[in-house]
Amino acid sequence: MTKLEAGFKDELNKALATGFTKEEVETGKKAWLQQAVLRRSEDRGLMQMLGSNDFLDRTMTGYQAVIEKQVAALTVEQVNAAFKKYVKPDDLLIVKAGDFKKAAAEPAKQ
Repeated sequence: MTKLEAGFKDELNKALATGFTKEEVETGKKAWLQQAVLRRSEDRGLMQMLGSNDFLDRTMTGYQAVIEKQVAALTVEQVNAAFKKYVKPDDLLIVKAGDFKKAAAEPAKQ
């Protein structure tokens, strides 16, 4: 757990210090947009989206389409600025759950 937490914090601090690359942002946007399409193609995801939109008085074209266009238009600079603005390592809460007695008894895997 100590190594995992240290590795997570290291990657977080690295992202804050150097930011994400254009390739990383493009890959993330593409994955997010593909997930949105997939969610609409599955009954459960579509029903959840329609129910949420109805509850919040939104439409697919008036809200979902706009959000997807905004995500597609994001720049590396915008993503990095938002990440630095909202992600604060000192404010993160790390929660550990599991059978730690069992984990302590097992040899560590490399």
